[in-house]
Amino acid sequence: MWNGSKKMWAKKSLCYTMYFLLLFLLITFCGQAQNQDFSQGQILLNSQEPQSLIHVEKAITPQQHALGLMNRKELSDNRGMLFIFDKSDFLSFWMKNTFVALDIIFLDDDLKVCDIFENTTPLSETPMTSQCLSRTVVEVKSGMAKKWRVSKGTPMKIVK
Repeated sequence: MWNGSKKMWAKKSLCYTMYFLLLFLLITFCGQAQNQDFSQGQILLNSQEPQSLIHVEKAITPQQHALGLMNRKELSDNRGMLFIFDKSDFLSFWMKNTFVALDIIFLDDDLKVCDIFENTTPLSETPMTSQCLSRTVVEVKSGMAKKWRVSKGTPMKIVK
């Protein structure tokens, strides 16, 4: 009887250990992905609209690029995300785990709009690739590019 209860105790102990290890790993790694500290900034549009200042979170690191606006349930009209990459390239974005429809605005090296994907489909995993070399991308709530009259060639300025 002692041998059987010792084995049962060992199995329970192993199960509890594995459970707490898994819980610890989930909390540690998921928490890091969800709680990226994005620095704050502003972008000024060269537009006639009075609401031409966009308050942005800056995605600069690869981890921040990967997270972007994922898992957000809402986005205010003059808020967004500014992605800054190390070098210009034909960049691809998708809407995986992104619940808010967005306008994705690609900027050239002179910070002029060179491509726009408007009214993107939430949660879509279809890649949207810029047709121009870009190292800076702005994501805003769907419809804002049209409201602000943003089109190819529209200049932007990173204020801070």
